[in-house]
Amino acid sequence: MGKILIVEDDEQLLFIISKYLENIGFQNITAFNGKEAIDLLNTHKDINLVVADLIMPVLDGFELCSYIRNNEDLSDLPILIITGQSDMYFKCKAFESGADDYLIKPVDFVEFTLRIKALLRRTKKQYIEIKSNNNPYNYSNVSVKLENGITLYIDRNTSNVKVGNKTAYLTSSELDILQYLILKGTKPTNTDEILQNVMKYPKGSGNPVSVRTHIRNIRVKLEKDPDNPEIIVSVPKRGYIIKID
Repeated sequence: MGKILIVEDDEQLLFIISKYLENIGFQNITAFNGKEAIDLLNTHKDINLVVADLIMPVLDGFELCSYIRNNEDLSDLPILIITGQSDMYFKCKAFESGADDYLIKPVDFVEFTLRIKALLRRTKKQYIEIKSNNNPYNYSNVSVKLENGITLYIDRNTSNVKVGNKTAYLTSSELDILQYLILKGTKPTNTDEILQNVMKYPKGSGNPVSVRTHIRNIRVKLEKDPDNPEIIVSVPKRGYIIKID
């Protein structure tokens, strides 16, 4: 079912999570901080998912996320943050650092399991489609002309997106959301649809806040003025669209 790296400085919680994952069929290895996690990532090439706390000694969860996203061999590895920090500042910073999902302690293990399985499904689906080339639109390079006449180009090999003269690195979650919105064209897409069809959560699960935070981060990276977006536009009570020519 996949090997999971758990990074948590609370020894008791680390033990509980590790045993829980074992009981539901997931192999796992553990680390007490981001530095230990990096050492394990560099020696264990079969890790499929990272579950990490944010506030840790030596090297924290933000730095660990950044390291993974900036490492060519690890950049597509999904990251689930579990933390006691519920403030929006920490959520935004975590997603900006490269996290794919965010879960607040105390951990609800039913939701924890759903989110792990969703992240692993996304990773497996993307790998299969890249390998088989059955879906070249969703998981290959994309170039579209925006309504304002500027070209948006997505390079899946480097995870870079170029809009006009501006180039920005997007996380795998951000890229998937952006490409899905392009695929939908002028049809508005709401957060529930993104949770189910992009982030692979079962219906009625997942956190809409994570979608809105990803959208916000994409806007910060690509828009001239993120507070007045021209690329990803909000349609009241209906969702988001990308203004394609």
